[in-house]
Amino acid sequence: MDFREEIVGYIDKDSFGIVIMEAETNKVSYIDGSLAKKYGRDIIGKFGDDYFLWLSDCPKLSKEEGLVIWEKIDSEAGRYYRIESSVFEKDGKLYQMHKMLDITEYMKINRDITRYIGFFKKLSKFQAAILEKLSNSYY
Repeated sequence: MDFREEIVGYIDKDSFGIVIMEAETNKVSYIDGSLAKKYGRDIIGKFGDDYFLWLSDCPKLSKEEGLVIWEKIDSEAGRYYRIESSVFEKDGKLYQMHKMLDITEYMKINRDITRYIGFFKKLSKFQAAILEKLSNSYY
């Protein structure tokens, strides 16, 4: 069975974004559907640096080191991204591939859990203080 169509359909959802650029020039060679919705297909052949501001924060990539996973915060849009970047060779040319995953909801849940932990620590201290006062008055 060939599942390529289903896999591409899954990867092409709005929570993902894949861009492939020439490693030497940063010219865009490919963008997936979600990035095409945002930037339009006419950015193919243009410099990725002009569209993807996060590229300036991308760690150094090399074919030997393989996949690099890093995060970027888009403070203007209030979004958090997990980015997987790598370099590969095709037809004698080096390319960079970046896969972006929007992790904003995960980060919000993480922030909320951290707040709840702080709240429960304060609540626990309060309960301990009340119980101590009650026990002092009892004895």
